[in-house]
Amino acid sequence: MSKNCLNWVACLLLLTAGCDRAPRSTIESEPLPDRTARIEGAPLFEKLAPAQTGVAFSHRMAMDHPLSRLNSSGFVCGGVCIGDFNGDGQADLFLANGPDQNVLFLQRDGFRFDNVTEQAGVGGGEAWASGAAAVDFDADGDLDLYVCNYDAPNQLFVNDGTGTRFTDEAETRGLALVDASLTPSFTDYDRDGDLDVFVLTYRYYRPGGRPAKTPVVMRNGRPQILAGYEKYYDLRQVGPSNWTVDTCGRPDRLFRNDGSGRFTDVSESAGITEKGHGLSATWWDHDRDGWPDLYVANDFTDPEHL
Repeated sequence: MSKNCLNWVACLLLLTAGCDRAPRSTIESEPLPDRTARIEGAPLFEKLAPAQTGVAFSHRMAMDHPLSRLNSSGFVCGGVCIGDFNGDGQADLFLANGPDQNVLFLQRDGFRFDNVTEQAGVGGGEAWASGAAAVDFDADGDLDLYVCNYDAPNQLFVNDGTGTRFTDEAETRGLALVDASLTPSFTDYDRDGDLDVFVLTYRYYRPGGRPAKTPVVMRNGRPQILAGYEKYYDLRQVGPSNWTVDTCGRPDRLFRNDGSGRFTDVSESAGITEKGHGLSATWWDHDRDGWPDLYVANDFTDPEHL
């Protein structure tokens, strides 16, 4: 790829808390405690073995998987979420695991972690997971999980408050998008007090790779992609009468929260319609007008979006 999609291992961390509807005057803060700096030159990190932490996990490149063609893409990298899922004040780990089952580790005393995936019901089934977000989308005081999947319904795992039992409610909440979904990004873009979500997409990978014969037919003197191939390829003009066939990205999606934790796709009305090979997306108020703006980085020759 022209840009390194493998930066997703580091980039797919998103910890978004629910919006606080309390008046600004009730917000309290306190300074962080002073911490003694390490001796100059001393290591800042220490590698701990699975036997010490209980975090026994391996993200494999599954060459025998039906979707092994994704191994050359950013979808191979999975994702990581860190957050307090059970409300005990300690950071827990959720790992979106691509071709294998997702894993949830809850931390206990002594910096030890317990694998509660099966009990929690967040393994993901047969879906190939990519990016994920830990987010209190329904503002009930606990972290839920939204997981993007490749060509399978995205999953919204709703926390029952204990961190040990989640229910996939993506279908009933309007977030079971089936696309080349890569990673989600939550914010209250319309400032109505609840969290909305932008879903970044990449592209579909055709089984068997590129066809031996270019999937183009001439109609009325202009080339067109053959039916059945539009999902994977598009035409790009490189001269007055010259065209080339390229892989095509997917349109990203914006979902608006109606306030009850149910979402509506408002992509078209929001002007989010162009296709692109999405790499990352960030919400921030770049022009300082009080409204969240969105920057999307794309791969290859696809333009970036602001």
